[in-house]
Amino acid sequence: MLAAGYCLYSSSVVFTISIGKGVFAFTLDPTFGEFVLTHEDIKIPKTGKIYSFNEGNYDLWDGKLQSYLGYLRQPGPPNGKPYSGRYIGCLVGEIHRMLLYGGIYGNPKNKNSKNGNLRLLYECAPMSYLVEQAGGKATDGHQRILDIKPEQVLISLQLHHFILDWNFINLDSKKNCGDRTMALPITKYHEC
Repeated sequence: MLAAGYCLYSSSVVFTISIGKGVFAFTLDPTFGEFVLTHEDIKIPKTGKIYSFNEGNYDLWDGKLQSYLGYLRQPGPPNGKPYSGRYIGCLVGEIHRMLLYGGIYGNPKNKNSKNGNLRLLYECAPMSYLVEQAGGKATDGHQRILDIKPEQVLISLQLHHFILDWNFINLDSKKNCGDRTMALPITKYHEC
């Protein structure tokens, strides 16, 4: 992959891109009709406090993932507080928030969607590229997303953007990863 990006439409229009040398975001200035650089060389924060999973599927997940989310909800290092749950149901919006604030994003497989529901070529790979360019990690729970070789055009898979708080894959920090995630018995879901 040589480049990836997205355009986020909300109260403002933000175009985020990487061409292999960091991640940059440009915001539309409606006065001039031009995009202005507003976030230069984005780096995922060293610590994150947010996890983002569609908990409406909680009962469809395997027990290890349920235990992992239960763990995130418990008070823990570095500040004695649990992670906060946030989910908006929009991959681009979720990744945008993670790039700016850190945390953990996941869209795992479940009993009704055995391979997950995000497509490798136009969802998982581009977002993983941006996450890695910003200092995070992206995995399907077993291997790095960008190491997966597509065998067909439409491949769905689970996505664990465990973007380690710079210690994260779904989005977490190395210091927190050591204190908070290495104690986990479920390293499949959160690798440092």
